[in-house]
Amino acid sequence: MEILNPKREEFKIAMTAIRERIAAAKRKGTRNGRIDYQGCRYVTSEFINMLEEAFDEAEKYNCIYAYSVAMLIQINLAKLASTADDSYGDITDARFYVEYFNVLKELHTEKAHGKLNIRRF
Repeated sequence: MEILNPKREEFKIAMTAIRERIAAAKRKGTRNGRIDYQGCRYVTSEFINMLEEAFDEAEKYNCIYAYSVAMLIQINLAKLASTADDSYGDITDARFYVEYFNVLKELHTEKAHGKLNIRRF
């Protein structure tokens, strides 16, 4: 994937595809109108797959796209936490993946402003 500019149509199309994947995962994990523990495991594993793909994009300098995906998944994890049976703790596991993107954003911001202090991490 090329580096995506948030103001371009390609970025919007890529984010729409992520939203559709999130919705599809939630639909597939829903049984009898709710997300039970097995459904929650499925949904969070799909979220983690998307986060890993986003991390690969970040390594290709597509950081804005990767961070946007991570934040979209973080919002959906918060919604999932209030409605799903997370007996296995998979939501917490997926949340740790999102934390990598917070560090990535901070590193990117510090590098852009010439204040990068890698020892802090």
